[in-house]
Amino acid sequence: MTIYEGSPGQWAHIENLFQRRAHELLDFGDRPIPVGMETKITLVGWSSWLEKLSHDAIDDYWGRNPQAGLGIIVDDQTMVLDADSSESLARLQALISEHGLECNWIQQTRKGMHYRFRRAPSTTAWQQGFSTVKSPDSIDVKTGRSATEGRAMLVVAPSPGKTMLLDSASCIGELVEVGQDFIDAVWQANGREAPRPAAPRRQHGPLHDTGFLGELLAFIKPDCDYDRWLAVLMALHFEMGGSADGLELACQWSAGDDSEVEEKWRSFHTDATNPVGLGTLKKYASEEGWSEFKSLLARAKKLAKDAEPEEVTTLAVQAGFLGPVEGEAVLKQIKKSTGTPKGALRSAIRSAKGGCDHLQLARNAIEKVGHKNLVGAHSGVWQWSERGVWQLCEERALRQLVQAEVEASAENVTKGLVDSVTDLLKTEVYIQSCAFNVGPPECVNVLNGELSLQKGEWYIEPHNREHYRTSQLPVDFDSEAKAPRFELFLESVFDGDEDASDKATALLEMMGYSLMAHCRLEKFVLLIGEGGNGKSVVLRVIEGLCGPDAVSAVQPASFGSSFQRAELHNKLVNLVSEMKQGMTIDDAALKAIVSGEGMTVEHKHQNPFTMHPFATCWFGANHLPHTRDFSDGMFRRALILRFNNEFKPELGNCDLLLSDKLMKELPGILNLALRAYASGLENGFTTPVSSLAELKTWRTAADQVARFVEESGMVERDLSGREKSATLFQLYQSWVTQEGIKVAVAHTTFTERLLQLGCTTAKGHAGRRDIFGLRTKTKN
Repeated sequence: MTIYEGSPGQWAHIENLFQRRAHELLDFGDRPIPVGMETKITLVGWSSWLEKLSHDAIDDYWGRNPQAGLGIIVDDQTMVLDADSSESLARLQALISEHGLECNWIQQTRKGMHYRFRRAPSTTAWQQGFSTVKSPDSIDVKTGRSATEGRAMLVVAPSPGKTMLLDSASCIGELVEVGQDFIDAVWQANGREAPRPAAPRRQHGPLHDTGFLGELLAFIKPDCDYDRWLAVLMALHFEMGGSADGLELACQWSAGDDSEVEEKWRSFHTDATNPVGLGTLKKYASEEGWSEFKSLLARAKKLAKDAEPEEVTTLAVQAGFLGPVEGEAVLKQIKKSTGTPKGALRSAIRSAKGGCDHLQLARNAIEKVGHKNLVGAHSGVWQWSERGVWQLCEERALRQLVQAEVEASAENVTKGLVDSVTDLLKTEVYIQSCAFNVGPPECVNVLNGELSLQKGEWYIEPHNREHYRTSQLPVDFDSEAKAPRFELFLESVFDGDEDASDKATALLEMMGYSLMAHCRLEKFVLLIGEGGNGKSVVLRVIEGLCGPDAVSAVQPASFGSSFQRAELHNKLVNLVSEMKQGMTIDDAALKAIVSGEGMTVEHKHQNPFTMHPFATCWFGANHLPHTRDFSDGMFRRALILRFNNEFKPELGNCDLLLSDKLMKELPGILNLALRAYASGLENGFTTPVSSLAELKTWRTAADQVARFVEESGMVERDLSGREKSATLFQLYQSWVTQEGIKVAVAHTTFTERLLQLGCTTAKGHAGRRDIFGLRTKTKN
């Protein structure tokens, strides 16, 4: 593959390849334009260059600037489809084949290919651009909305990185023609609605002449930052309809080069859905001292008695957008200057504002965000973020969105109107039984894409809005990232344990499981040990990995509250760093949460809704908690990891800044957790020997009395049986000694446990307490 050398012809004698190619392109019917080498920036103003474009102008420019690169202005005659990835190229070639087309103008770029076609008359299209990272299968489009508006610039060979692969047409008229059906197919492949002619531009207020706009610009500093400079240009373009007068006004105001202003001006659309307009100019001017009230009042004072009705009406309508006091002052001055009754002026204002359609206001507010970017559910309204995650809209933020639209509509902003429009917005975007996190289950949403598990390996893919992911780790995936300090930490906290390796593996497996938006393993984790042993560091790392938005902190004793359980909705983990001493777990609720069972929950002052939680529960404690559930269903769901080592400054083995240092290793820790989880899925999850022993200890401590009744052989159930409570307790103590149980329950607790097992109690002879429902096996 060689760089474009040019074709033989009348321009073959020109040594400068760019100059020669510019002549050929002009003969072809194109409009060549000089650009900076290795850039996409034109070196001349479009309008001034195109007005004088000729072969002489080409020789003159490149004669003086031989190092200039080359581009062409693309208007509505042609359309260039840009495929910058293998996915988008495959999709484009498939579309071309499906429509029976054969492109005869193909340019290779460093990243992909340019395919150029001639547009059939009366077709509608405009420029489209996508991120190759976020939308690798999307096709960029370069074309113009018309011969003068919305045009694009394309860098062409022999510019660096550009090579013509096919150029068999002798003029633009011989390029392969495409119709609206093919254009629509490209838009649909990009996930966009088919392009259609734009409706007339909606006016948000009366038209303004260049004099008024010039007044505003006089207050806005032209040497402002880039974002403000761009916003001013966009506002001027919208208010002036993209006209030449508007461009001239922009060039007069801007402190930059006119060619840069023109390039940006040509890239704007006059029918933008959510334009930057007059309000932006007023805001910027107001910040520098301009007062709309003072401006309108001054203009009202200058009105003559015989002023044109249109001039009077325009000024009155503008006054109608002020506050009531200021607006009334301007109307009073208009009446004084022209004699026009205020009733007639108010009638003009009402006519200009039109009626207030609450539903239309709601729909306008939705369109500002994008209809596909908002969805309503029982839990509230969710908005898609370009970061690649759906986020629950705070009520105040939703009302701000509505209030901005009400203000833009020129309606008086009242609480009742905002309430009404907000409620209609919620109804408009509501989807019954809306399901979230519906993509592949073994998937983790990170900042640079979605990680999915395929055949034991993790692959990064672009974010997918239709997966409705509600959580995102605040971490970029880097397959090469390491976490040496965290690995050393795991070695330290389990150092000396016979099953130290298994404990570290089990911990990492559960960390990986916690990142999934499902609860298929039905597991929760208990981290047990006295303070200063690493439990809190583990929990801080998990919180840092998941991010604060994906973490709740509900104590297990509070799971019975529907308000508290609601905090787990769409959370990845529920982290409790320290359970209270003697706390009793709400067993039934915990089992339901760990299993992801549907449950009714509610946020305060809101309607109840059904939630299927997937938050993995992690509890830190000095001692094993109390439980009233002695069934296997409770204990098989628990993974208990005891932290036996102690880390204190006085021992010289404690790094007080360890948690902060580990935050820098999150990408590497993510890799460790995901690899451990993937291995667990394939080979089975790890249960350390010490964890099994801890479970037995917990179960024994939790249900000694039940084991005594069922397994000791000293007593048996008998509905007619009656024994002294003291006798049964003595037998229990004897059994505890035989079993080697170190901590026995007190007599009172023993009796309470028997009652829970179905026994009853009553006072016997001489005030003694008897137990009904049991008898000793030594009795007949």
